[in-house]
Amino acid sequence: MGSGWLQRCLTQRVLEGRQCIVDQHRTHHRWGSRAGELPVKPALRTVLLAALCLIFTVTGCGSSGGPNVDESLTAPDAQRKIYAYMSQALTGMPDTTSLSKTPDVSDLAEKQNRPPLPNACWDGNVQSDGPRYISSSYWVVGIPPSAGKEYFDLFAESWKNNGWKTSAEMIGIARVDFPDGFGIKLNAGPDYRFMSLTGYSPCMPDTTIEDMDSDPRTIPHP
Repeated sequence: MGSGWLQRCLTQRVLEGRQCIVDQHRTHHRWGSRAGELPVKPALRTVLLAALCLIFTVTGCGSSGGPNVDESLTAPDAQRKIYAYMSQALTGMPDTTSLSKTPDVSDLAEKQNRPPLPNACWDGNVQSDGPRYISSSYWVVGIPPSAGKEYFDLFAESWKNNGWKTSAEMIGIARVDFPDGFGIKLNAGPDYRFMSLTGYSPCMPDTTIEDMDSDPRTIPHP
């Protein structure tokens, strides 16, 4: 998440007398929900604003901020890189493990065969265009029944063996944020009965969004 956006979020909330709650479950560029906001007392507000100026010295207190946008990245290039990372995510898994739009658990819905989703890199409904990041999601298939937890742990272990720094937001979720702004996120269902893998890009200009092809239906084991 770009520091400018966090600065803007925190500063605005403190000025308005509310705490900022950052949504840790979105992968990119959201300020957080108003649900659960708590009042900030005036005296504490002054202290918090002073602290914010110190924290965001690098970006400058009071600047308008904005998302970190990779101006050189095109949507088709981002699309290909997401698939490459998702393929690498299967390294270290049994050869029968792959990614598919079609689940191998009967009561799950098939994921639509379409281009990656273009997600807004701004908050609210004021804008209708601007920088976006893209994301693609697949079911993890080839997991033997009752082996979901074992496979989830194997994913996390193999990613560490790749030299990737993993983070666990909560039970059943494992995520890797790469230095280039791309990332992958593994989500397990109840009792680890099924899993999905989502790949996402950094923010980029929206001028090439229409140039993307539909996702491949499968990403095989490398």
